[in-house]
Amino acid sequence: MMSFEHRDCPGCGEAVSRPSVVMESSPRAEDLTFAELKEYWRGFRSKNIFFTYARCTQCGLVYCPTYFSSEQLTDLYSSMEDNTAGEKLDVLNDTQRSYVDILASKTEVSGDWLELGGDIGLLTKHLFDLPNVKNVSVIEPNIDVHPDLLKLIDGRGTTAANWSGLSPTERFNGIVGVHVLDHLLDLSGELDRIRTCLNSGGSAFFVTHDESSLLRKFLKAKWPPFCLQHPQLFSPKSIANVLEHKGFGSVNVTKTYNKFTLRHIAEVATNVMGFGSPIVKLIPPVAIRLKLGNIATVSRLNS
Repeated sequence: MMSFEHRDCPGCGEAVSRPSVVMESSPRAEDLTFAELKEYWRGFRSKNIFFTYARCTQCGLVYCPTYFSSEQLTDLYSSMEDNTAGEKLDVLNDTQRSYVDILASKTEVSGDWLELGGDIGLLTKHLFDLPNVKNVSVIEPNIDVHPDLLKLIDGRGTTAANWSGLSPTERFNGIVGVHVLDHLLDLSGELDRIRTCLNSGGSAFFVTHDESSLLRKFLKAKWPPFCLQHPQLFSPKSIANVLEHKGFGSVNVTKTYNKFTLRHIAEVATNVMGFGSPIVKLIPPVAIRLKLGNIATVSRLNS
């Protein structure tokens, strides 16, 4: 039987013997086997199973003190599809463009940039649309999408499956990561990597779920970001604390909008609440903008 790992706070390193529980599922993921949890790794369902979330008393980060090992995560992510979740690409594209608009309104976007978790390149394309961007390199673990990314980048950057695919001496003016920090097993180590590959005064831009949102408080354990894929979840306060702990300053947090079709929203909602219905197919695929409890954070590396 593959055992799970026990973790100190991945944001500030605080070790807590008796964590303050924020949310737990029934049954708890830590009480099941790895083989049983594979069934709950992907998708939306009424029976939501996840590792217990606790709040760090030092930095306020919500995280799982017990979680998968790196080997288990490699196994789970090896069979992942892309992140479109069945939504229309033109609708998802509008959301990604809105993230770049937020970034460009908060900091100068020029020179060489690095994107973490580029997926199929929707946000990458919008970065290239900015007139002062020279190159965009992308780290994307899913090598199946690399041919499309290479075509999009067209020699103006590098596509890599992990950090080792980049030159160790390469430096960037900025780094972006949309729903990346929520997934990192070694959050502290990854932020160290980000810091060392940024130019002095370089910018970092992250989109994350907001565990302090009204939607989270309303849905409680049925809030979709409470899931096996997220070893930690942020709030405006905790992400600022974690970034400042890692040498970043000028932290600015903005609530974001997501664009989805009514049909997709209905499909997710009925799956989560447990009353799926064929009537959902009759709902028109009209796109709307909603605040779904996400936040965009822009910060700058202290000189």
